[in-house]
Amino acid sequence: MNNLVILTTSFPRSKPGSEAAGSFVVDLCESLSKLCRVAIVAPGAESVIERHDRFVVYRYKAPDKPLSEMRLYNPRGIVDILKTLKAGADATRLAADDLNPSAYVALWALPCGFWARTAAQRTGVPFIVWCLGSDIWLLGKIPVVKGLLKRILRSADHVCADGHQLAREVEALMGSRCSFLPTSRNLDSHQVFSARSSAPFRFVFIGRWHPNKGIDLMLEAFSDLGPDDWRLIERVDIYGGGALNGVVTAKVDYLKKMQHPVFLHGYLDKHEAIAAIQNSDWVIIPSRIESIPVIFSDAIQCHRPVICTPVGDLPELLQQNEVGICVDDVNPGAIANGIKQALHIDPQHYSEGMERSARSFNLSSTAEYLLELVGLRSPRSAPNVK
Repeated sequence: MNNLVILTTSFPRSKPGSEAAGSFVVDLCESLSKLCRVAIVAPGAESVIERHDRFVVYRYKAPDKPLSEMRLYNPRGIVDILKTLKAGADATRLAADDLNPSAYVALWALPCGFWARTAAQRTGVPFIVWCLGSDIWLLGKIPVVKGLLKRILRSADHVCADGHQLAREVEALMGSRCSFLPTSRNLDSHQVFSARSSAPFRFVFIGRWHPNKGIDLMLEAFSDLGPDDWRLIERVDIYGGGALNGVVTAKVDYLKKMQHPVFLHGYLDKHEAIAAIQNSDWVIIPSRIESIPVIFSDAIQCHRPVICTPVGDLPELLQQNEVGICVDDVNPGAIANGIKQALHIDPQHYSEGMERSARSFNLSSTAEYLLELVGLRSPRSAPNVK
């Protein structure tokens, strides 16, 4: 049987939903484990081996904060980065020695692509790098890191990205083809409940409280709404946590003082997220920078229209299938206008477009395609989102 080592910084630790793309990675690993033996190299509080029903997780000791958020000018940050790089490399070697892998899959380019390349060169097997936007738009802007990123991508047997626009930018960086693969979660078993057909509506935000995700813009947008608008809003639920915790808490406290029904909650696991989405009528995605966020595919699979900013692939996706409102700009005023527009639309107006779009986010097809890229399954066509 084929063996696969997956290297990732996004496999959940203890808080459900706290890792970027964490639930997607779990679902992807479970889908792959139905096709081959899987070992996962992922961060943890300590370096330990966890044995699960479908796979084994080799934890390497790492800080809670992602490497991309550590400061190179801070001596403590440099020490943490170096310790994490060594711990990840050691865990990768251990997983490789135990599993004798047929291939490596790095989720994401840095630092996992670096570990995958080193291990692949040592063991003589292929490796795939799957890029996130942060690999290119954040780490790819640092001169020394950019050079390392290029070398990793150019030496990979295959490179993928989780957005069409991002794939084009990766191609420009490395000078060769990058395949698009959507990040989505396996929600096949959930039951779809209809949204309300008229106001007052419920709105939901689920995600990290980080500047890239634009939660501060969304809260400013709700602050801009007038009394007539708020009469058409039953409640606004905000789930997650992160770097903007203080800002988010202060803005929500202000809205509550104005007697507006805005409620803060913590992180959600997948099943809780499904329930939260289905308890809403509109899902808000106010990102400053994005490709195709997992919350988008969650919303579509739950048949809930979105209100999103015009970033990454989102404008193209909403143009291809009518699944919500793409606002004019990335600012509070534009988001407020989108919310006002939504207050006078029946969410079920978007049902047909969401039905078509939901068929594109098939995690089983994504898992099969990854194995095809490294020759572990017969070739087929890549999944596509339209």
